[in-house]
Amino acid sequence: MTVIAIEAPKIEAETKSRLGSDTKHNEILSMLLKQIKWVNFRNIAGLLDEKEKLQPEHYFVICADEILKVAKLNNWGLCRNHDFIYI
Repeated sequence: MTVIAIEAPKIEAETKSRLGSDTKHNEILSMLLKQIKWVNFRNIAGLLDEKEKLQPEHYFVICADEILKVAKLNNWGLCRNHDFIYI
């Protein structure tokens, strides 16, 4: 097995060069949220009859799908670990 040692400053420099700057997590989240457009939940859920009600599950799934679309467009990875979501 080959072990390659990489110093932390080199990793940090490579990350900065790929991102273009020091981008903080809350800035990335703000960038993501600014790109979210208005969503017609009823239309996306396929509920065309006004008598049909949107359930909380509709909102959760549609919101997650829309966030994933924006993240993919920006080449941002999302992951979930326990109750936390990481960008």
